[in-house]
Amino acid sequence: VQQMCEAYCKWMLNTIGFDGFRYDMTRGYAGAYLSQYNLASEPFFSVSEYWMDDVASVKNHLESVSYNTLAFDFPLKKKISTWKGGAAYSNLKNQGLRSEGLSRFAVTFIDNHDTFHRSDNQDGEFIAYNTNPADKRNEILAANAYLLMLPGVPCVFWPHWYTFRSEIKTMIAIRKALGIHSESAVTDESAATNTYSATITGHNGKAILRMGSARDTTMPQGYYLVYHGELFDIYSTVEVTSIDQAAVAQPAAEKVLENGVLYIERNGHRYTMQGIMVK
Repeated sequence: VQQMCEAYCKWMLNTIGFDGFRYDMTRGYAGAYLSQYNLASEPFFSVSEYWMDDVASVKNHLESVSYNTLAFDFPLKKKISTWKGGAAYSNLKNQGLRSEGLSRFAVTFIDNHDTFHRSDNQDGEFIAYNTNPADKRNEILAANAYLLMLPGVPCVFWPHWYTFRSEIKTMIAIRKALGIHSESAVTDESAATNTYSATITGHNGKAILRMGSARDTTMPQGYYLVYHGELFDIYSTVEVTSIDQAAVAQPAAEKVLENGVLYIERNGHRYTMQGIMVK
C-alpha cells in the first residue's frame, strides 16, 4: 500500500502536473507516512490538515512528520474566531504556531469549507454560515488584514475573496511589495481591549498594523498610510499606490531544481519546499 501511495504521488506530480498536496484528516494516521510520501515524491508544497485547536498538538504532529510538510494553523484560526472583530484584541497577540517560532510551517486561515457551513457553529466559524459576508464587511476585512500582514502562508477564504476582491488584492499587493514572508519578524506592541498593534519586517520594508476602535491613528515617522479601514490601518515604509507598483516591487517566484531538490527563488532568496530560507 505504501509503495502504491508513493507511486500515486509521483504520478500526480510528474504526469498530471500538480505542484503539491493537501493531506486530509491527518489525525487518522501516523505522521511518518506523510513524511515518507513527501520524501519519495518531492512535492513543491504540501499542507497537513491536522485539526487540533492547541498549539502543542499541531507542533507534535509537525515533529512526527519530521517537519516535511506545513500544517493548517487551527490554533490561530480559533483565536481569530474567538475575537470575531469584537473587543478581545488580546486574542491576536503572538498566537498559533507563531508563538512556538513555527510560522514558516503555518498555513494561516480565517475559515475553510469545513469550519464555515455549520448550522450549530460547532467549529467556530468567523461569521455565521448563513450571514452575507457583505453584512460583516468591517470584521472580515480586519481579519484579512491580520492574516495578510503577518507571517505564515496565508490562505484567503473564497467567500471573502469573492465579496471583497479589490480590497484583499490591495492587501496582497502590500504584502508582496514589502516582501512579508512566512518567517517575517513580528513585534507585538499592544494587545488589549479594542486595540492591537504590531510591526512586521519583510525583505523590502516594514509594515505597522493597527487594529481596533481604540487604535493609535497618528502617522508613524518614516511610514506611509497605505490602507485605511473602519477597524484597522496599515502603514508601510514602501509607498504602495497601485497593484502594478506592488507587482514590480516583488518579482515573480522561480522554481529551481538542484541536485534532485526543488527550491523556490524570490527576490534574491532561496527557500526549501518547507518554506525554510537557505540563502
